Amino acid sequence: MSVQGKKGGTEGVTWIEPIEPFFWEKFTGTIWNPKWWYGPIPPVVLNNTVAMDTTATDDRDPQINSIFSISGKNIVTDVDFSCGSSEPPYHTSYLKLVVDERNWVGMAKKPNYIFGMYSVNGTLYQTAVPYALTPTTFRINKSDTTFAFQFIDSSAGPQTIFSDTVNELSRSKFSVRLGTEKDSTSNDVKTETFALTPADVANKYITLSGVPLDSSSVALNIVNGSSQYDGTDFYVMGQRLYWDSSSLPVTPTPLETVLAKGDQLRVIYAIDYGVSSNDLNVAWDNFKVFSGIMHDIETPESKIYVDSSYGSDYNDGRIITPLKNLFVATAWAKHASTVVLYDGTYNPTEVVGKNLTLMGANGAHPLITTANVQDTTGSNWERSCLTFRDCEGLDRKSVV
Repeated sequence: MSVQGKKGGTEGVTWIEPIEPFFWEKFTGTIWNPKWWYGPIPPVVLNNTVAMDTTATDDRDPQINSIFSISGKNIVTDVDFSCGSSEPPYHTSYLKLVVDERNWVGMAKKPNYIFGMYSVNGTLYQTAVPYALTPTTFRINKSDTTFAFQFIDSSAGPQTIFSDTVNELSRSKFSVRLGTEKDSTSNDVKTETFALTPADVANKYITLSGVPLDSSSVALNIVNGSSQYDGTDFYVMGQRLYWDSSSLPVTPTPLETVLAKGDQLRVIYAIDYGVSSNDLNVAWDNFKVFSGIMHDIETPESKIYVDSSYGSDYNDGRIITPLKNLFVATAWAKHASTVVLYDGTYNPTEVVGKNLTLMGANGAHPLITTANVQDTTGSNWERSCLTFRDCEGLDRKSVV
């Protein structure tokens, strides 16, 4: 077979252009874009990553939520996740695409495992694979009615935890939530309720959020059904509860012949919350959208104004209520619109996937520079005050 490369490739060689995100929030610098994100629920710090740091005595659940939303037949979105040198035994750090508090899809890192999960009308479905404490990228990949829960790391990727058809959420519009939460330690008895995924049914096990203190004292009930017996109907090893009949005594009706997708299991077990510190240090970075329809990321205005001295990024960007930061203006401006700068010194910015006219106000001499200014775009861009990616052209007027 003879193959000719599309972009100058020689015979027998193909060149594949990498898929690039059309929306990319790099979380660089220390200034939030309030046109894209609501005020964070503390403790959250923006400093080239979104840091969520809670101490042993801090039980707050930090999170950030998007103003924009995503919809579409096909959606591919991901975010980079990393955790500090230790991982507390009872936390969940998550990316969620949220319809409302009872309906969402997401990825989560819990101790020793990485989870794909979703909730429909408050019923939780989740499946997990073992995963060490190393940086990874969470990816949610929607194709029509099927959601795939994937992760990417330095070894390979994307790797799929599981996929499932979720008709109830397939036509939804999702906002984005990044956060972490800790279990309440006031009660050392933990109750978890799961609806089985196709992967759970095939694997014949579920993964618990924590390690039971005594694996022989775990209670299992089928919701709206009967209680099950340890050693006869199921057994527990580490964080996993198994019902594989090949490792159990012969019973008249093994669970594997009864359970199906959607069946709910309730598991109750004792857990020792005091075995180690619950300090938590999590960082999020590089939220990307590769496929989908974005809503509320741009202003409808054809011209927006920026004033570094008297503006506010919470303003609407009109002539008497200008924005403050240029990078907020270029992110929020719609394709083919105009950004007008008043006198002042402005941070660097990047324009992605749209053409803008960038001009100074009448008689103004704005300066865009990295010198003596808060660099909101990251130290690796110090040599370039203006960066344009996937743009057909630029009209620059009266900018020095």
